[in-house]
Amino acid sequence: MHPTRRVNWRARAPYELIGVACLGMVGASLVTATGGRLALQPRAYPPTSWGGLLAPVSLDRTSVLPALLIGGISLTLLAWARACVLAGSQRLSPKQAAALLALWALPVALGPPILSLDVYSYAAHGMMLASSLDPYSNAPAALPVDSPQLAAVDPLWRFAQAPYGPLALAVFHGAHAVAGGSLIGAVVLLRLLALVEVALVVVGVLALAPPGRRAETLVLAVLNPIVLFQLLGAVHLETLMMALVVTGLLAVNNGRRTIGLVLLAAAAAVKWPAVLAVAAVVLWRFAPRSVASDPPASFRRQLPAALRDVGVVLIATAGFVALVPDGLGWLRVAGTPTTVPTGYSPTSILADLAGRLLRLAGAEPAPDALLKVARVIGLAASLVVIAWLFATIRKRTVAATAGWAMLTLAMLGPVLHPWYLAWGLILLAIAPTSWQRYTVLSVTAAGSFLALQHCSLLLAGHPELLRWLRAHGSAVAVGGYITAAGLVIGFSPHAPWAARGRAARGHDDTPRGPHPGEQEPSLPPAV
Repeated sequence: MHPTRRVNWRARAPYELIGVACLGMVGASLVTATGGRLALQPRAYPPTSWGGLLAPVSLDRTSVLPALLIGGISLTLLAWARACVLAGSQRLSPKQAAALLALWALPVALGPPILSLDVYSYAAHGMMLASSLDPYSNAPAALPVDSPQLAAVDPLWRFAQAPYGPLALAVFHGAHAVAGGSLIGAVVLLRLLALVEVALVVVGVLALAPPGRRAETLVLAVLNPIVLFQLLGAVHLETLMMALVVTGLLAVNNGRRTIGLVLLAAAAAVKWPAVLAVAAVVLWRFAPRSVASDPPASFRRQLPAALRDVGVVLIATAGFVALVPDGLGWLRVAGTPTTVPTGYSPTSILADLAGRLLRLAGAEPAPDALLKVARVIGLAASLVVIAWLFATIRKRTVAATAGWAMLTLAMLGPVLHPWYLAWGLILLAIAPTSWQRYTVLSVTAAGSFLALQHCSLLLAGHPELLRWLRAHGSAVAVGGYITAAGLVIGFSPHAPWAARGRAARGHDDTPRGPHPGEQEPSLPPAV
């Protein structure tokens, strides 16, 4: 028998990296070329065709565009998954990961808003503030009927009040003012701001991760297709919120606690789920430092400092509330997103499955009532999980606790949008444990295919198949989630069967320690 040939995988790394770079670039370009056109809704008119990338799509005949969009996402996911393996096995440096990010982000940054029309709602809210209209009491429909800002808003949200925090509205107002009232100018400014925010996330996660884990953290957190397409591409507010969360945690970790708490309060003034990161930082003070510690004594010792933390957050929040008129009106309309159900959310799936079971038993349940009950169950379950995470906060880093809590809220909340998943994914990617790594990979694999507009055009010539898919949407969604998790676990380089295969081939993809010249310290416990 011939001896097993050992392959020099480090020598092959540059060629493999080129392949990964090209695959991701092709995928990102396909998503950019199709994601804007498919996001358009009837009676929504963007201010420019963006060089044809926002040309209208006929909705009454079969189109190949959804196939190209799905293919682009799939290629990007494959390239990202391979980059994760390279980074985890120390065959991808942080500089190379940053180069991949710059390359894949290039078409996304130069292209139009994709996969969503929310950025046009942001511009409309900025114009409303400039016109002395309160976005918490009025909807974009209050704007002049001939304004391009109103024409570009998704008709689904033209009569909905803004659910965003006062700092977010102040940013929209500022973009409108700097752009001189131009809609395309405001959209471009918000995209440029998103680029800066992504850069801040990159700097923050690299600084928070141990040196030997920086490449892996960067790939998992920011090369992530959900971050690339839903945050940067769609210009969602999660980009600003997560930039503030990450920089706030970094400031706290570096001993600048007051600045960090102000940044975290700013994140919560953009979108309220960031409150969970604030709570994690404050509650860390009460975590027992050793088995022999006295919790009551520790509580008495830490209470004044914790109260100071809360005071800093409240004062900062008051300042952000004062940035716009009726700054507290945000609390009145925070539930606006729940008015439109998302059929692929766990709570909607639970309601649908419960309805099927009840109908099999001969009952005729009201779908709306079932959905309300499912949402209550989801919120109750998320509160239980979050309470347990905070009660056991000492078992993990603050970033991981906040990440698990925010991801739990996103997945078990009343509605689920793929950009909500970024709340937890970015934080869980910082020096991930095996469970965190599997979660980021699985959730990203499934979440990347959620909320893709007009994919039904692929089956426009098969109405019976479309009816079947709509009737069994919950089962299809569950199957997709299980498949995504199974693929991640099955192809993981850490799986036992993968280890046996590597041994048989004479190589492995398991982590080999830090890059040359780097040392592997433990992650600072406060983060």
